[in-house]
Amino acid sequence: MLFTPPIKDELDFARAMARKAQPRLGLLLLLKSFQRRGYFPAAEKIPQAIVQHVRMASGMDAEVPPSYVELRTLYRYRQAVRERLGVSAWSKDGLRVASEAIVDADRILTQAKG
Repeated sequence: MLFTPPIKDELDFARAMARKAQPRLGLLLLLKSFQRRGYFPAAEKIPQAIVQHVRMASGMDAEVPPSYVELRTLYRYRQAVRERLGVSAWSKDGLRVASEAIVDADRILTQAKG
């Protein structure tokens, strides 16, 4: 799956959540990264080419850096992205799957050491 630029609906979502360009860019990067990777990478781990691509597709100045003023803003944006995409951070099923994966990984490592 290739990286896709933000569409109008996603831009509207970002504008509704963040008034200023800087946090709006950060929010769009969270959204697009989660859509592509399935998790939220640290801002410094997002390739500059992606940052620039989202910036240009969003009509922002080339100098606008992605950032979040406060940690709670980042948390709020992550939660908004999850809600938008219909993803739960830790549902009961998610905890069960994670627990099963941990048990399986432990079993495999134990057998490999053998």
